[in-house]
Amino acid sequence: ETSLLFSAYPEEHGVVARHSEVDRNLVGVTTPLVEAGYRTALFSGNVLTAHPQYQPWFDEVWVIDRDEEFAADVDTQVVDEALAWLGDERRRDPVFLTLQLYGPHFPYCPPGTGDGLVTVPNFGDIDLCQPWDQEKLRLVEELEPFPDELSSRIEELYDAEVAYTAAEIERFLEGWEERRNRPRLTVVVTDHGEAFGEHGF
Repeated sequence: ETSLLFSAYPEEHGVVARHSEVDRNLVGVTTPLVEAGYRTALFSGNVLTAHPQYQPWFDEVWVIDRDEEFAADVDTQVVDEALAWLGDERRRDPVFLTLQLYGPHFPYCPPGTGDGLVTVPNFGDIDLCQPWDQEKLRLVEELEPFPDELSSRIEELYDAEVAYTAAEIERFLEGWEERRNRPRLTVVVTDHGEAFGEHGF
């Protein structure tokens, strides 16, 4: 995310770990837009980086509460906040808005999933909806071959997460149309994927 916002490699912008700080001398992608009269905003479901440090480059920065980082509806909360910001009638200037959606991450449990319980021989129950079971899953990754039942359940839940996030992107784009009847350029990027037991991951 930081590399996209500053068009720079990690060794250039300085964010290489959880609490790294952005080089304050950087020119962000929003800098020329602000000078051209744009309102700028960042809405994120990712708590791993100290997003408030991005405030100098944005008019609005909103980040999911740490107590909600593993919530099933994390992307819904992000989109709700972004649409509320867009809907403010005082904001009639052109806007640059960045959404960082976080659904397709462990734990895999989008709204309506129920539970992600899988029983693995010699390891017992693993709940793919529970963040505290991630350590247990990491131990299972060492198994050769990777348990078929677990692999298929992970893929099923991961696909559901991707579908949920895609639906939230669609809801946001429709909400944008309702709130701002102006030309729009939309860029969607993703850096995420899972190995599902391939190569021991």
